Amino acid sequence: MIIDAHAHIGEITDFLCFDPSVENLLKRMEELNIDVVINADYYGLEVPDYDRGIEKSKYLYKISNKKIVNFFNYNPKHMEKCLEVIEKYHDDPAFVGIKIHPSMHHIFADDESYRPVWEIAKKYDLPIMSHTWALSDYNPRQKFAVPGLFEKYIKEYPDVDFIFGHSGGRTEGVREAAALAAKYANAYLDIAGDPFEYGVVEYLVNNGGEDKVIYGTDVFWFDFSAQLGMVLGANISDEAKEKIFSKNALKVFKRLA
Repeated sequence: MIIDAHAHIGEITDFLCFDPSVENLLKRMEELNIDVVINADYYGLEVPDYDRGIEKSKYLYKISNKKIVNFFNYNPKHMEKCLEVIEKYHDDPAFVGIKIHPSMHHIFADDESYRPVWEIAKKYDLPIMSHTWALSDYNPRQKFAVPGLFEKYIKEYPDVDFIFGHSGGRTEGVREAAALAAKYANAYLDIAGDPFEYGVVEYLVNNGGEDKVIYGTDVFWFDFSAQLGMVLGANISDEAKEKIFSKNALKVFKRLA
């Protein structure tokens, strides 16, 4: 079984996607034996249009025969609306977690405006995933989501599973995220995006733990095959690869099980 825990389905404003159709996604999933994709809808992350995002997410779940499930989106700048949506649809099987994006929303990850999302995640036993990245001279907004900023809430909410999206992104961020995953039982790492450095999967397994690494891609920004190759070609055990492809995700996204 293969679960892609980090996807964005449909057109995205700041990246070229040659064919972002759902039909193409499902075809590619079948070709590569991808069983489930977890989508963070851009109507909620970027626009924001939460009602439209919810309807689109439910539609994707239905037409994919439950192969596409979704994150709720939480933006502190629209706190009341986001919490209202989560409260309303928290038990809908189309949704399995909550996505936050401090870099996109320009709010530091340890800001008190994120506390309500950790509270509601605890209330409904939903994992939280966030974009995380290292400090960047060419992309200064990454300062809002460096891995160390998340430790405050990871520590305060041990019952809420948290996933470092992109595992910190670049070398220093990867090192920091892996150390936090090793330190906290509720902290996990996904390999989505473009952290393609030689040996990065081995590093995450050896330093964060093979029980903490989760397959993700950032589809449609990337094809499924990039991270498939990273895992299949990594110098780790077959058991560790199986955990990365599905077992760790099933542990975190309990509704999938």
